[in-house]
Amino acid sequence: MYSLVIVGHGPSLKGQRLGEDIDLCDAVCRLKFGYVAAEKNPVDYGRRTDYLCSTLKSLPAHLPMGFKELWGYENFPGQDKDVCGKTTVRLESEAIQHWLAVYRSMADVRVDHLSKAGTYAKEGDEPWFSTGMGAIVIASAGIKPRYINLAGFDNMMTGSRENFKNV
Repeated sequence: MYSLVIVGHGPSLKGQRLGEDIDLCDAVCRLKFGYVAAEKNPVDYGRRTDYLCSTLKSLPAHLPMGFKELWGYENFPGQDKDVCGKTTVRLESEAIQHWLAVYRSMADVRVDHLSKAGTYAKEGDEPWFSTGMGAIVIASAGIKPRYINLAGFDNMMTGSRENFKNV
């Protein structure tokens, strides 16, 4: 595969008229309920959704939608990987665990301290990377596109649109 666009659900795509550019990529991955924006506003968000990425916790809500492939990852340790029944889900668990460990080391997550809910604790942030990062890891490990384009990955501090290419 040559090019993949991962479309986030950030509002920066509104009014940008990038839908046609998004649909011209070889494949389109959307995050969580991002396909709803595509249905409501294809001029800005595009029409296609080949892949959908979500945590395993949320993935069952998307099962009947008929995407080419579902991508999922655990959002807490030991989560039941069978939550989607007979539906095949691309997990790329080894790559997710590797990059999650890298993320945690950079984010200074204190894995030795568990909260009352049994989850990891860290000052100021969660010990799990975003669904967007999960999609990047799954795409890189699984379908291996030459280029990964990001759209709708907003910088929440400045509100600016960020576009990146993995070369």
